[in-house]
Amino acid sequence: MNKTMMNRNALPSLSLNGLDVRFREGKPEDHAAHALLVPEDRNLVMGPVEPLVAEPGEEGDYVLHRMAVEAAQAAPQDVGNIIKQRCDQGNFPLVMKLVVYDFSQKPFVRPLWVQLTLMAALGELIRFETASISLGALGCSHGGISPRTFGGLLVDTLFSLPADASLKTVTISAQPLALRSLAKGAKDQLRMRLH
Repeated sequence: MNKTMMNRNALPSLSLNGLDVRFREGKPEDHAAHALLVPEDRNLVMGPVEPLVAEPGEEGDYVLHRMAVEAAQAAPQDVGNIIKQRCDQGNFPLVMKLVVYDFSQKPFVRPLWVQLTLMAALGELIRFETASISLGALGCSHGGISPRTFGGLLVDTLFSLPADASLKTVTISAQPLALRSLAKGAKDQLRMRLH
C-alpha cells in the first residue's frame, strides 16, 4: 500500500510499497547505511576527496603538483557514469559516486541526468542485494536543480523499482530548508502518482 505519513513535529517519511523513505537533517554521511550515494562531476573533483598520500621521497607541494597533473591527464567521465568504491571503515561498506554534473555545459546539471543516473545506481544496488542507502539531494548544489524537483524525481525513480527489491530503506539528508522543499516535492509527486 502506498501512503504518506507526516507529523508536524517529526521529520517526514514516506512508505512506498514496503520501501521506507526517510528525510533527515544533516549530511548523508551522518546516517549509516549499506551504501552512500554522492554527486560527482565529470572531472571527479566534486565528490569525497581521497587522503593525500606521498610517494616515497615526495614532499608537500610536490604531492599536490603530482595530483594536479594526474587529474589534468585523466579523461573526463561521461555524465551518468557510476564509480564504486569499497570502504573498510566508516558507516558505509560501499560509496557510489554518481556523475551528474558537467560544468562545461549550461545548464551543468539536468533533471534527466540525475534521474537516469540514480535509476542505474539503484539497479546496481538491487543486484548487489543492498538493503539501505543514504544520499543527499543529488544535483541540487552549485545552483543545480531545486530540492523540490529532486524530491519528485526521487519518487518517480523509486516507483520504478521492482516490488520484491532488496532495497528497504532510503535516507535522504539535507539542511532544514532544502529538506522541507525536497519532502514537499516528493509528497506532491506521490499525490500525482496516486491519482
